[in-house]
Amino acid sequence: MSKEGISSYFQWLKSEYGFSEEKVRPYAFNPQPFLANKQSAMQGYVTSEPFAGGKKRRVQAGDILLADYGSTPIRR
Repeated sequence: MSKEGISSYFQWLKSEYGFSEEKVRPYAFNPQPFLANKQSAMQGYVTSEPFAGGKKRRVQAGDILLADYGSTPIRR
């Protein structure tokens, strides 16, 4: 997970889904740890990682779209 994600939407994920900071790993653009553990979650882009992960696992990955919960992108 990105540093920005930990200080922003991850706080909501902790309260809503019970995620734990002690299990957070840096986002390394590598889906392999996610694919190896069905109990894991991975930060990603909805147009990329879910498709690649679904093909490797042969199942459809679930998505939590932050925009569905009122999050808006930060414009810089």
